[in-house]
Amino acid sequence: MSTTLEDPLVLSAPQVSTRPRWKVWGRRIAIVVGVLLALFIVIAIVLIAIAWEAMGTAPEGERLERMQASPQWDADAEAFENPLPLWNDTWGGLWQFVAGGSDDASPDEETELPVIDVDPEMFDTAPATGLRITWLGHSIMLMEIDGHRFLTDPVFGPRASPFSFIGPERWYAPPIALDDLPELDAVLISHDHYDHLDHPTIVEMADWDTTFIVPLGVGAHLEYWGVPAERIVEVDWGDVTRIGDVDVHCTQARHASGRHAFDQNRTLWAGYALLGPEHRVYFSGDTGMFPELAEIGAELGPFDVTMVEVAPTTEPGPTGTRGPSMPYRRTRCSAARPSSPSTGVSSIWRCTAGPNP
Repeated sequence: MSTTLEDPLVLSAPQVSTRPRWKVWGRRIAIVVGVLLALFIVIAIVLIAIAWEAMGTAPEGERLERMQASPQWDADAEAFENPLPLWNDTWGGLWQFVAGGSDDASPDEETELPVIDVDPEMFDTAPATGLRITWLGHSIMLMEIDGHRFLTDPVFGPRASPFSFIGPERWYAPPIALDDLPELDAVLISHDHYDHLDHPTIVEMADWDTTFIVPLGVGAHLEYWGVPAERIVEVDWGDVTRIGDVDVHCTQARHASGRHAFDQNRTLWAGYALLGPEHRVYFSGDTGMFPELAEIGAELGPFDVTMVEVAPTTEPGPTGTRGPSMPYRRTRCSAARPSSPSTGVSSIWRCTAGPNP
């Protein structure tokens, strides 16, 4: 019996792929990986776009030239360096992250932290002794010294982060609203980490009639965020800025800086010693121990008040910065006066665990 192509009873055999199974699965996996990679890139671009302004900007021109002329600048690394290098416990930090950290690293949701709100009317009356320090959380100090007011590291935003929805969040609202602060003679910035230099706060303060004293390079961020260049004073270790009759000395610190992965240590970090006609105070900024700390006390002290950073013992970090004993050692090195009922106080700030304001 013969058949022809037109015969409806004759069916062609199904085509069988001769491609190896591993190639089929490899192609499918490649497609999935490609889609995930494209999605990751899109998300990264969106996040960078959201954080772009808050991350600040790089110094350039005359500002960069002054930085490069600083004794603290390492030309090979193209960054600032500590005379006594930092050592970070990377493995300890990684293990703590994997292990979940300490149960005491932050308060639980049921814990209501005791916070004393600051009455703005308090500042209508000058301190009787001529010296008053109001701690507003983390590194924020409102210092009234011999008729002048200085604010350190103002962070009034909701998070220490370039994002409004990701990053370390506040444990409590600021004890006083930013708009309720009294007139300030100067704002002192210690370095540009997010828990010390807050983008939304600086934007709100940009048109305030005050002076911003910042370490080398940090002025680029402020100017980028709207602070007029003529109200920014950039200082190196050892520089002195006269505010009224108070001398603001920029002092050495042992720390780091940076607001993203590609600007690490590209701006300087510092502390400040304020010398008035009657009183002297020292604000360390974030710092570990370093030999020159004793020189600060010997040359600029003794201080009526020292404000020194402390962090919890369970938090891995640079050599010499962790543990409750370190602030006392730094306070002694910086030549704080013995305590008295009026002004002699050695105060320790950042007593809360973790990076939250």
